[in-house]
Amino acid sequence: MAATSVVPKDVLVVRRARTATEQAEAQRFVEENFWIHFRTKPHPPQTLFVAYYADAIVGTMALDFASAEDGFPFEVVYNFDHSATPWPFERENGVQYSRWITKPASPELIQRLSPALIRACTLFALQEKKTYGWCVIKPSPAHRLKGLGIELRRVESAEIDLKNIPNNDWEYFTKPPQPQLQMMRLSQIYVAVEAHLQPFTSEGLVAWED
Repeated sequence: MAATSVVPKDVLVVRRARTATEQAEAQRFVEENFWIHFRTKPHPPQTLFVAYYADAIVGTMALDFASAEDGFPFEVVYNFDHSATPWPFERENGVQYSRWITKPASPELIQRLSPALIRACTLFALQEKKTYGWCVIKPSPAHRLKGLGIELRRVESAEIDLKNIPNNDWEYFTKPPQPQLQMMRLSQIYVAVEAHLQPFTSEGLVAWED
């Protein structure tokens, strides 16, 4: 779906999916790409951010929140020592990243697409007064995050509980290399991606919409 505001076609636009139509189109993009790569169709997240380029969806990233009583999606699959996480395990003070998909329409989009999605999600989480980020991630995309200067810390005690893996997610969690549960600091993420995006934002090549 086209972005609501008129922008030059070489500008990458990132915004939160708000309307039912935007959410449905973004979720379809997620499902199609997750099926191609992981043979899974993930459930809709709480909050989904979408990147548009030349009126087409080229990327997504999602956030899920928790409370003291209601856990994160990763807690269904992972068993871990809550007292031995890299930073304090406080559900109400964290957010889970997921649905990271990039499908750049051109090679020059690659360097700004993921950082722009990460920035949008992280700023939203910071505005919601969150401090820590969680992600379930395989080694290759984890390496990409580290290449952006993002500090990942593995939850060493985390183990996948095979009996709790949803049927749709079986291949993602069991096919080698298995994903790992990682933690991040939101303030550190934001500083890292802001620095990476500075050349693009200064040239007006990235835009964020509320």
